[in-house]
Amino acid sequence: MEAYPTFFLAGKLNGIDDPAWAFNAYWIGSPPLDAGRASAWSVRSFDVFRQFFADPSRRPYTLLVRPYARPRDGGGASNGGVMLEYG
Repeated sequence: MEAYPTFFLAGKLNGIDDPAWAFNAYWIGSPPLDAGRASAWSVRSFDVFRQFFADPSRRPYTLLVRPYARPRDGGGASNGGVMLEYG
C-alpha cells in the first residue's frame, strides 16, 4: 500500500480554480506577494511546461499557500501539488 501526502487549508480560501485547467492555486491569509497575479503566472507556466514536455495527462496539480506561525518559509510537495508556507 502506498502512502500519499495530504495537505489541507482551513480558513477563508482564495484562489484560481477553473475546470478547464489542470493547475489550480489556493491560498489563505495575506501572502507577502500578489497571490492572484503569482498564481495566474503559475497556471500559464504549468501549461507551457506541459506542452513543452508533451505531457498528455490531464492529472490535476494544485498549489497551496498558507501562513506559518514561525518566522520561516518552507513547504512540502507531492506528485499532485505543492504546499508553500510563509512566515
